[in-house]
Amino acid sequence: MTKLDQGQVPAVIGIGVTGLLSHYCLTNAFRAGDAGVVVPLDFMRIPLIAVIGWWLYGERLDVFVFLGAGLIITGVLWNLRSEGPRGRRNRNASFSRR
Repeated sequence: MTKLDQGQVPAVIGIGVTGLLSHYCLTNAFRAGDAGVVVPLDFMRIPLIAVIGWWLYGERLDVFVFLGAGLIITGVLWNLRSEGPRGRRNRNASFSRR
């Protein structure tokens, strides 16, 4: 096991803080929205990470990356479209029963 250099400590602290903030934001999203909408939007991070890898690290983007991103984006849009009106109707019906 190797020790961290002093120059690496700020990066490790930054990774820890951003990881903590991402979990905090995801928890608030689950609290504020329906899980059927939040979880598919969470999958959008996969194509975004691929783009960041290409942009910052020079990783290659092949046809499978684009096929996977297209599949994820299509699924998210399909889910949002199907959840939208139905979710509003169910929410309005539950408020009217109270």
